[in-house]
Amino acid sequence: MSRCTDLSLRQAAPPGAAGRAFGIVSTGFNIGGIIGPMLYGFIMDSHQPRWVFGASAIFMVLTVLLALATDRKRPS
Repeated sequence: MSRCTDLSLRQAAPPGAAGRAFGIVSTGFNIGGIIGPMLYGFIMDSHQPRWVFGASAIFMVLTVLLALATDRKRPS
């Protein structure tokens, strides 16, 4: 991750959750770096280049749903 991403992530993360946010972002970068080229290559080989944007939108929606589903309040 770049230094700019590190600073932005620290500012965006809730207090006490910077480590969890870094874990989610770095895992997402790693998984995306593995699956993305294979998926998008398959889409391009299938002569459906518009689906590259559709697949990206689907993954964004899934990420938001996952974030909302796993957002739990800690007992005070």
